[in-house]
Amino acid sequence: MCETILNVSSSLGNNKWIGNSLTEDRQAEFIMQRSDVSLLTATVLAIRGINPEEVDQYLNPKIKNLMPDPCLLSDMRKASNRLVQAVKNKENIIIYSDFDVDGTTAASLLILWLRHCGIEPSLYIPDRITEGYGPNINAFTKLAKKNTLLLCLDSGTQAFESVEAANKENCDVIIIDHHQVNQNIPKSFALINPKRKNEDPTFFDLCTAGLVFLFIADLNRISREDNKKEFNLINCMDLVALATMADVVPLKGLNRAFVQQGVRMISKNKRPCFEALAEQANFRSPITDQALAFTFAPRINAAGRISDAKLATKLLTTKNLSDAKKYANKLETLNMERKNLEQSVLDSALLQAKIQQESGANILWMFEKGWHPGVIGIVASRIKEMFKKPAIVISVGENGVGIGSARSTKALDIGACFIRLKEMNLLLSGGGHSMAAGLKIDSTKIAEAQKMLLSIYKPINQEKKELQINAVLSTSAVSISLLEELNSAGPFGSDSPFPVVAFPNCTINHAQILGEKHIKISFSNNSGSRIEGILFNDLGSDIGQFLISKQKGKAHIAGRVEINEWGGRKRINLIIMDVASQ
Repeated sequence: MCETILNVSSSLGNNKWIGNSLTEDRQAEFIMQRSDVSLLTATVLAIRGINPEEVDQYLNPKIKNLMPDPCLLSDMRKASNRLVQAVKNKENIIIYSDFDVDGTTAASLLILWLRHCGIEPSLYIPDRITEGYGPNINAFTKLAKKNTLLLCLDSGTQAFESVEAANKENCDVIIIDHHQVNQNIPKSFALINPKRKNEDPTFFDLCTAGLVFLFIADLNRISREDNKKEFNLINCMDLVALATMADVVPLKGLNRAFVQQGVRMISKNKRPCFEALAEQANFRSPITDQALAFTFAPRINAAGRISDAKLATKLLTTKNLSDAKKYANKLETLNMERKNLEQSVLDSALLQAKIQQESGANILWMFEKGWHPGVIGIVASRIKEMFKKPAIVISVGENGVGIGSARSTKALDIGACFIRLKEMNLLLSGGGHSMAAGLKIDSTKIAEAQKMLLSIYKPINQEKKELQINAVLSTSAVSISLLEELNSAGPFGSDSPFPVVAFPNCTINHAQILGEKHIKISFSNNSGSRIEGILFNDLGSDIGQFLISKQKGKAHIAGRVEINEWGGRKRINLIIMDVASQ
């Protein structure tokens, strides 16, 4: 039983503030006594289940210590041998990848490996609007007629018909994917997917770029056995870090090591793509894991959302800074266009979402003709965050077929649900992850699919939500050195959340509106030290209105504390998550 923190049973965000468990607090004290870390860092480690003797290894993860044998994955060596054979025989090889960051980064890694082998490979990325997600029969048939080996990345696990079409043309298909697997698998030459039955759980959370990293590691092992020069795979850790952060996979085990080592690599020697993207984004701070996720990934994704995703692979694989700047400039233009499209669709979808919310709907379905398919995933994510409910956004085409994207909560495995709906012939295609998935549907079946999904989903109604507070601190207790130490327990993200800190009895010294929807404040408590804080995209909420109207008022303020570095100067900044009035 976790105790209530600062007696907050109902915050302005409608949360009850609860503390860590007694076991976690005791473990944190034990770690702090046995290790040279602060109580805040020790608390994070305790919550992660780290023992005192594991602290050093956790804070300094090494790829060599965490890297499993790639051949523990089903079909890994079979796929490696086939690609090596294709290279030796100078066969025609085609890479078919998804259009998101994970797909384009995975493709980039294989492109770099094949160039190392003296081959300039062909690349095919389906058009998001005209072809949709994943392999399609027409594309696979066309490509199979011209190639003897097709490498399908970040999709393909559900591509039964497309793989059959390639097989008929005597083209071998190797699928490297991490999306959900149902009872049957396609009859491909090889399927490398950690979600296949009976796979080693070590691999389960890897994104496709992480799997391609293992694939190339096995290819390197074959090169060593053949006394050939190995590809410098370690130098590609920055690309794996990018994909890992962008695909929001759990930041545990090998994924943590990928990101930590990759970010470290970027700080020492920026690849042209990162230098060019930073310049376009006017990003002058050191590149962190959060920058990869929220500054660089959206720009790279813009290519596949509203244009040609090959632009992303050109940027990621070029060694020429001038070319990288040219590609990054195009991506920046596309990203601005993406933002405008996103806002237009969001405004329209919100009208439907609010009506459904008022009627008590547990799952929000928004659909309309003319919405740009390239932004529906972002819109679904925003609506899910606003209403804390699964959200499905569908763009209906002129042919009556809808392309949809969903974002879910932990209470509903949306990827598995879409697979079930497809098996019931309610979807033309569908699948993905537990928290994010895609679908294609005949618009005349949307109502029936809605009804069926509701019968699957049995939400637990909670009148009061809970926000776990990991530490209660005075403003003077937070320092740059403390936060730098805390960052060593990162990266923070999926399944490894930032610690939430509460500052009690705060005076709001100053508040101002930024960009019509954000609020920036400065605050202090009894210690007198001031900290700056920012509330994103929430001006109209109870929290936002309180911060603006209660200057000089007292409040408990909770959020995540980070270092904001600009122009060589480091400042403490709080990303505000909740406020409780006094």
